[in-house]
Amino acid sequence: IQLIVENSNIWVEIKKQFEEAGRGHLFNKRAVKICVYASYFLGGDTAMRKGIHENFRKDTGLLNKDYVKSSYYEEANKIAVDVITQMRTSEIIGLLKAYSLTLKEAYLGNNLTGPTGDTWLVTEESWRRVYPNYLISFEIALLAKSTLNVIEAYPSVEVIGHYHDGCVLMIPTDKYDEIIKYHQQQIGDIGKKLGLSFIQQIEVRRKY
Repeated sequence: IQLIVENSNIWVEIKKQFEEAGRGHLFNKRAVKICVYASYFLGGDTAMRKGIHENFRKDTGLLNKDYVKSSYYEEANKIAVDVITQMRTSEIIGLLKAYSLTLKEAYLGNNLTGPTGDTWLVTEESWRRVYPNYLISFEIALLAKSTLNVIEAYPSVEVIGHYHDGCVLMIPTDKYDEIIKYHQQQIGDIGKKLGLSFIQQIEVRRKY
């Protein structure tokens, strides 16, 4: 798992598995991410399907009661079922579940503490239902601290919203490359201080 994450890219590796199984056209990165996260916390098919649908529902902007009646629901459900079918046979998923089980059993009844000081009590229930605070704290430290550093260095940058696990920033076009490069540098520096062994990457969703 460490080699896949650090040296290649877990999503690239999983996509390759889809293609080798003759299912390359079914690969959907966001749906696959849900399956990986659900598996890591020992979730089964139901957790995967629910997570995939919730992700797609947010895209439509519909309430859940309207979403399940929409034509998009059937389309999303087909993607969910197809992706889950493939992911069930993935060696990566098997390794993640085995590692997750080992980690859970090692810390059962104890608190795990993340870099921002968040603690999370490991129980059977919380492991399956709660996205761990100790993992969230890594994201907060990387996302929040790096964003604050960018705003301090470039006052013209504005935070205008928040989307899932990322901030929505308004950046001057004439400083775009410079600011993105600086932000990536901040992510790298903070990641090293947190003890992460691989560099996180900024993912730019939209540029106007």
